Amino acid sequence: MGVPFYVMERRKGFVLNDTFPHGIEVTPELCRRLSETVVDTLVEIHAIDWQAAGLAAFGYPAGFLERQLTGWIGRYNRSQTDESPDVTFLTRWLVEHIPTSPSPTLIHNDFKLNNILLDPQDLAQPVAVLDWEMTTIGDPLFDLAISLCYWVQADDPAELRAILPTITYQSGFMSRAEFIERYAAKSGRDLSSMQFYLTFAYFKLSVILQQIYIRWLRGQTQDQRFTIFGSHIRTLINQANKLASQGTL
Repeated sequence: MGVPFYVMERRKGFVLNDTFPHGIEVTPELCRRLSETVVDTLVEIHAIDWQAAGLAAFGYPAGFLERQLTGWIGRYNRSQTDESPDVTFLTRWLVEHIPTSPSPTLIHNDFKLNNILLDPQDLAQPVAVLDWEMTTIGDPLFDLAISLCYWVQADDPAELRAILPTITYQSGFMSRAEFIERYAAKSGRDLSSMQFYLTFAYFKLSVILQQIYIRWLRGQTQDQRFTIFGSHIRTLINQANKLASQGTL
């Protein structure tokens, strides 16, 4: 064809957002199995031999975490508004606590429950993983943390659950601590630095919302859903600050 292209195979299944499909019997056992599916699928992605797969030139793993942190702090600073939360403490803490990354892996970069297509006959069986647009070679614990920040649990503040609507707070789903424990057991990786990674993940999500919010304030988008993003950003910054200061996952 003379141009880059990819071949896509059609897969059929359910995507779980903030509700289960009609007619599904929701039990704690199903929710537990779904949790295990999410963790185990992420472990499988991180176990891919990316060099043998011909992906050696797919990313720039050296200095990945430092570049990510510098980039997202810069994006926040460039998109600040008059009401933007002060992130001086948070960004200083992040810069001072950058851990040494484990060996690089293929990372999805937006891995979460609603990016997995599930078998209609058994919701705990994955059919496909969707939305690979941000995939690269990098730090697998950064990928894990992005997944965890979307993994809302029952005791999270109502404000946080409102930003990240999902079903993972329901009875039977793993807590974030259990998610981390299973990932560690399955992958064999040291997760002692997850306080940093999850703090960074909440900050990154706040920056994404901040970039959208400033576009709305400038009249570059008219979508009224963005009117409340200012409060969402403050909630995410508060969550990140709590993690940085207390270390509670």
